[in-house]
Amino acid sequence: MNGYPDDFNELPDSITAMKAIRKNDYSEWTPRDTLIHLLKKIDAGEKIGENLLVVYEEEDEDGPATCLLCASKEMRDTLLVGMLEEAKQMVVNGDKDED
Repeated sequence: MNGYPDDFNELPDSITAMKAIRKNDYSEWTPRDTLIHLLKKIDAGEKIGENLLVVYEEEDEDGPATCLLCASKEMRDTLLVGMLEEAKQMVVNGDKDED
């Protein structure tokens, strides 16, 4: 037993996640709630595609550092750059996830 549920879809949403979803506001999400929300979508059988890009900030001795995790069947540099650009435009234009 690894301590993780077999199906994240069975976990209830946290109060923070419910507020973030209701307000459709990025600033309400915690990193943990964001990842669990994605795992719940996957475990619920929602099709999220075959490419995943996670960008996060991590503190080290020199201060904050940007980190990147990718999962893809065929992650190509052009696809990665395209996903980053689309995400940038969503942030700049205020587009938010509609679920």
